[in-house]
Amino acid sequence: MSSETASADAPAEGLGLGRGPGPFVPPVRAGESDVPEPGPFPVEHLSPAQRGIAEATAEVHGIDPALPAMATLATLAASAGKGLLVTGAVSGRETHCNLFVIAAAPKSYGKGAAAGVVGPLTEASKRRAEEYRTDTRPGLRQERAVSERRAKILVEWLARGRGENNRPLTDDERADLGRELAELERRLAAIAPLLESEPTLWVGSYTGAALATALARNGEALLSFSPEAGDAIRIALGRFSKDSKADFDLFLSGYTVEDWNEGRVTRGSINIRPCLSVLWLCQPSLLREMLSNEEAIQRGMTARFLMFAVGHETIPHDDGVPRFIPGEAVGRWARVIETGLQVRDLADPLRLECGPDAREIFRRWHNESVDLRNGRFSDIEGELGRWRENAVRIAACLALADAADEGLWPRAVSVDCAARAVGLCRWAVFSTLRLMQAGRMDRLNAMAEKLSKALGDCGGIRTLRDLDHHNGIPTAETRMLANAFPNRFSVTRQKGAGAGRPAEICILVAAPGES
Repeated sequence: MSSETASADAPAEGLGLGRGPGPFVPPVRAGESDVPEPGPFPVEHLSPAQRGIAEATAEVHGIDPALPAMATLATLAASAGKGLLVTGAVSGRETHCNLFVIAAAPKSYGKGAAAGVVGPLTEASKRRAEEYRTDTRPGLRQERAVSERRAKILVEWLARGRGENNRPLTDDERADLGRELAELERRLAAIAPLLESEPTLWVGSYTGAALATALARNGEALLSFSPEAGDAIRIALGRFSKDSKADFDLFLSGYTVEDWNEGRVTRGSINIRPCLSVLWLCQPSLLREMLSNEEAIQRGMTARFLMFAVGHETIPHDDGVPRFIPGEAVGRWARVIETGLQVRDLADPLRLECGPDAREIFRRWHNESVDLRNGRFSDIEGELGRWRENAVRIAACLALADAADEGLWPRAVSVDCAARAVGLCRWAVFSTLRLMQAGRMDRLNAMAEKLSKALGDCGGIRTLRDLDHHNGIPTAETRMLANAFPNRFSVTRQKGAGAGRPAEICILVAAPGES
């Protein structure tokens, strides 16, 4: 169904289901419409508990179901933390289930309503903090006090060479006391961060340093969540740092779940293997900041995110009908998240087997992205490099929700689960590409202007080698621009006067404004 048809079919009044015409995107200029249309959000691919809470939230608050639906995926991913892995989906590696999601919506649209989907996770976090305050922290404080007292006694005995009752220490006794002191010091070092802050399952607008400390404190797995993510995005982009340097190194490692180390004179060293999930809800202007940041694009920050925007074509009236999210939907969703938290707390990760048929679905989806990366999206091919990985992560979340809805733990990624995950990922990545179009075309036009000038200065023809060596325009970029602007540039081979091989040249066919 096209956007025009969906808009025409939408009710003029009343909150309704809030489906709308699919993702809201900025107007597309002429020549920019080569991105596939994502269409309405495919709620049919969600697990039953997800769909129930997403559709109920959308109906009650009159918003696009994409907003609460994508929030369910991020919440599921965060609930399992590092406790859920997929094996067999991609050769040579296992895949965690964490996800990065950014949703843009205008003021007063209903971001707070969608944030309610995260409620079971934030409430569980509160319960864990309360249990810590009442049960765990008093015992830790007592253990610290006793250990510090004992450590002082041991240091004094070892320093004097005399133990209890001032009796001289034998070599074996000195060795035993040394081992006991070392163990006490290790335990005190472990207790210190536990007493600095309460446990949590999520954080808000944290700097990289604060986020690293929180991850080290909380099992190396957290949800970065903000229903108004202006500060979170600007911190990541370096807007508040003295040198304006981006502060998203930890996010890059936290998505991939790879070893990360930070050393500071005042704080010492932090060595972690972080697993981050992200759910940022923001206004469209903040999303444009992210998409226009060259460092975020070049270093792969934007490629990791599933981004989309929603909004009203026309603001609906309140029809006066009271609506409430059914308690059954809320309870069912909460039970699914509780299962995810149980998986999170397992001593060893739960590994979901991906069979050959499911693996084939992911392979075909990957190759679809490769065709686009080699074709009309070669200028931003890196943005398409995470499609399969994100689909596998979504599949893990769906498998968790499917099983939890039946009171079970997940065991495998089925063919059905893989197909639904690809459907959800397709909607998300095409929505992201639509949002990137305006900035993408601006960058392409700027690159074309540079190539046009370099050619014009030399009579309209140059070898690709000269453009690379003397103008800083890589050969791959010249070929890509010739493919993107066939009416302006042509790349061919030309035989020189010597006996060498034909040189690859670029010809300026027409300058801007010429036919």
